[in-house]
Amino acid sequence: MVYVDSGVLIKLYVRERDSDKAAERLLSFPSLDLNRLHELEVRNSLRALEGRGLISQSQRLASEHLWEADFIASRLRRRLLDWDAVLEEAERLSALHTASTLARSLDILHVAAAIQWKVELFISGEARQIRIARLAGLRVRAWVGSDGDGSRPEERCACRIPYNGSAIREDQRLMAERSVRESG
Repeated sequence: MVYVDSGVLIKLYVRERDSDKAAERLLSFPSLDLNRLHELEVRNSLRALEGRGLISQSQRLASEHLWEADFIASRLRRRLLDWDAVLEEAERLSALHTASTLARSLDILHVAAAIQWKVELFISGEARQIRIARLAGLRVRAWVGSDGDGSRPEERCACRIPYNGSAIREDQRLMAERSVRESG
């Protein structure tokens, strides 16, 4: 099982630098298990992009629609966590490593969740998160170009790279946006 940080996941729903690479690399996994923290962070990122004027409301809604479509198609799967156990592990990791890594609470929570799930691979682009994950004994694939290096969306559109790995055609994107407008 693989644990993918939200900063890498968002590249599947908003075109950013290396979105194509993210889709290609994640294609090797038939589905990705996510928890409520992933969901909050991805949705919050989309709202923040809208708030910063980097995407429009309809583009945010289209990206959210495609995010939900990936759950319906089982490309993304919701998996439960024992949050008390995750928080205990996060506190332990924080006490051991925050002074040396300067890791943020959310980064530590993702690492603690990955530990609880006993993942085989942890994928992240956040330098501090990568350090704490390695210190915790996780096998890590460092993602170059994720939000940890300050990258921002290159295009002001929610042209999502579908999880199936092929670039979305303009007519599909417009249909998704129309569907969101009509259902909302």
